[in-house]
Amino acid sequence: MQPTSSRSKFIAGVAKLLGGNMAVVVVQALQFVLLARVLGVDQFGEIAAANALSAVLIPLSGLGMGNVMLMEVSRDHAAGRLWAGNALALTYLSGVLLVAGGTIAAFYIYKMGVSLWVVAGVLSVELLLSRTVTLAAQYFSALEDFRRSAMATLSVALARLGATAALFSGLVPRTSSVWVLISIVFSAFLAAAYVFKLIRHSGGLSVNIDSIAKRARMGVAFASGIGAKAVYTDADKIMLAHFASAGALGAYASAYRLTTMAFMPVRALLDASAARFFRAGEGGMGGAVALSLKLLRVSVPYGVFVGGSMYLFAPLVPHILGHSFATAPEVLRILCLLPFIQSVHYVLSDALTGAGLQGLRTKIQLLVVVAYIVAGYLAIPAYGWRGAAVVCISAESLLAVMIALAVCWEHRRDQLERDHNR
Repeated sequence: MQPTSSRSKFIAGVAKLLGGNMAVVVVQALQFVLLARVLGVDQFGEIAAANALSAVLIPLSGLGMGNVMLMEVSRDHAAGRLWAGNALALTYLSGVLLVAGGTIAAFYIYKMGVSLWVVAGVLSVELLLSRTVTLAAQYFSALEDFRRSAMATLSVALARLGATAALFSGLVPRTSSVWVLISIVFSAFLAAAYVFKLIRHSGGLSVNIDSIAKRARMGVAFASGIGAKAVYTDADKIMLAHFASAGALGAYASAYRLTTMAFMPVRALLDASAARFFRAGEGGMGGAVALSLKLLRVSVPYGVFVGGSMYLFAPLVPHILGHSFATAPEVLRILCLLPFIQSVHYVLSDALTGAGLQGLRTKIQLLVVVAYIVAGYLAIPAYGWRGAAVVCISAESLLAVMIALAVCWEHRRDQLERDHNR
């Protein structure tokens, strides 16, 4: 009865998290459409440039300690007080430095084509304030408290929708700078609320330097892997902001954002399964692979269906976002392959992580990053957003193939070792 009860509890939890993430998709879609229509393609491109830079820097905020917290608390719930405190402390220590460094970097990368105030504001929201709420979501996910985890994720989306609604109402100037200012205010209140929730739920927060040092290498491995992923998903936007116009970036970023929102249900499924991957992987690759195969039966058909739907309905995008996004449908018809490709490598990558092979996963991602950056600098200056789209699809495909080969190799090796020890 125990396994059945545990499985039923997990399925119910996943349903809650999926429901919460579908609500996030709806809120994000509404916020995305309203912001695009209010700002237009040029100012939306300015926000996209700042977001792309923040996405590349986010993995460095906390140096992977949020993922260490997820792993430690999923295995020992009593460790929540220590690891939540460690994660928050490192997030704010590193986040402040990253906001300052990122703003200075933007001055040289964007050559004053993007407001430094917008960049600094977006970095503050993403690397500090929203990151705090994300840590809370990871904490509750480690406890398999999917309702609270989903609510934390939804609250971030609602804060951004609130800032966008303020612009849409016409009560404040409709500029990217004003949107950033309102976002900071809303996100600050939200971050404070979730710090209080963490303190109350864990019984207080503590910080231990020795425990941080002990897990520092693992944290850096997590951060490097996530950072590599951020580079091959967002560096194209940074390059476009440097080599092309804000309008071209706005159209490209809007199409990419649609693929990201469409993939949210699979991300929710993987978030719900993160703790289980760590537990399944304690016994080696066999358990992690078995779990990943179950998830692939859901993720792959979904990726094919969503990608096909985006290709068919791509011409509707300018009617929804506004006529300044006229080139977005062509971008979307290239990027519609992403949901299928990502449905494979996200699931298999989590199998490697769950089995304690985060280092291997990170090495593969870093190799893809190198190929991605080289290809991007060759293609994007010459071919603009078309070059960015092709490079994006190629890099994600390369990653999927390499991750799949690594999983097969490690699973085979694990089986041989088990047979030898019998």
